[in-house]
Amino acid sequence: MSLLQPDDAQYAFDQESRRGILDRTAISARFVKKAVYDKEASEGFVDIQWDAERRRDVRVRVPGAGRPVYKEEIFTELGIPGNTLEMRCRPLRESDKQRFAPEWAAFEKGEAAPSIGTPLEEIPFLTSVQRAEFRHLGIKTAEQFAAISDGDGAKVTMGFQQIRQRVRDFLAVAAGEAPVNAMRAELESRDAEIAAMKAQLAELSARLPKVEAAQVEEVEEQ
Repeated sequence: MSLLQPDDAQYAFDQESRRGILDRTAISARFVKKAVYDKEASEGFVDIQWDAERRRDVRVRVPGAGRPVYKEEIFTELGIPGNTLEMRCRPLRESDKQRFAPEWAAFEKGEAAPSIGTPLEEIPFLTSVQRAEFRHLGIKTAEQFAAISDGDGAKVTMGFQQIRQRVRDFLAVAAGEAPVNAMRAELESRDAEIAAMKAQLAELSARLPKVEAAQVEEVEEQ
């Protein structure tokens, strides 16, 4: 197998594909089922079997169906958001199930592949037209937009580098605010629990005099 050279158009895509199982923001994935021609079932094949009489392996011709036979296989479609020309479809690899775990889980359930990251709708400075154009190019999240290369970005939109920098700044600010937002959510949850407990105590306090009065009446009647 020949190795790709740095000047090969596929080299950059393959390098991106090898960045690791957990680093996947610059690549989108989708799993699909396809009918594949089954050559062995259609045309037959040569098998190696043990011949007990001659006490050795022999080559045996196994006949095919004599007609085209197809089998269903699962393929992985890989693409680079922002570059509609760089789309690869290959047979499923076991590592794909881990690398693209949410997409694989959705595929097994028969659901549409989820978008991993911050939706474009959450970016306040993008216009509705820009969001529609970016989605058409396979860009669904802020993380995908932030990971687009300069070369692919030149094909996306005018002023790409400025928009990409604003998106990266937006993500950086959001990451910095995440601990504060988590603390705020925790405090709000605690306040809600306290308010619920106070309401229960108030209800019990309101019911207590009525219970005591009923007990007194019962004693007097006796």
